[in-house]
Amino acid sequence: MTINKNKKTKGFTLIELMLVIAILGILAAVAIPQYGLYVRQSRYTEIKLAAEIVSNQLELCYELNQGAGPGNACNSVAPAAGPAVRGQATQAMLNRAANSSMVASVTLTAGAAPVVTVTPVTQDGILAADTYIVTGSVTNGGISDWGEGGVGCSKGYC
Repeated sequence: MTINKNKKTKGFTLIELMLVIAILGILAAVAIPQYGLYVRQSRYTEIKLAAEIVSNQLELCYELNQGAGPGNACNSVAPAAGPAVRGQATQAMLNRAANSSMVASVTLTAGAAPVVTVTPVTQDGILAADTYIVTGSVTNGGISDWGEGGVGCSKGYC
């Protein structure tokens, strides 16, 4: 009986294949949830942009009127007849801000400080309940800062 010492081994052993499958499984367990979060964060930027459109308009209104205008008019939506105060947000402007595949509605809440709430469309893992809310800090007749919050931010989309 002769032994051929020049014979080359071809292929992978079962242990090597199992090791590769285990490594791929671990990578998938970590990468897939992270990728899903990344996709939701990128889609949530459309929702944040809708709030930015309204907040920029509010800042302009405060600037033009050296404050909130008569009766905090900058913090509310203009009547249907048109803007009562220069730069005041109109319903048409809110509708344009909501003109996105990810945005269901944009609302402006009147009060001492402006509050813009964006409600998303349920899509791509983002739920309608994942609202985005920005609140303006009014100081010296102008808006000095915007604080962001809402359910979407608490989920890490901001």
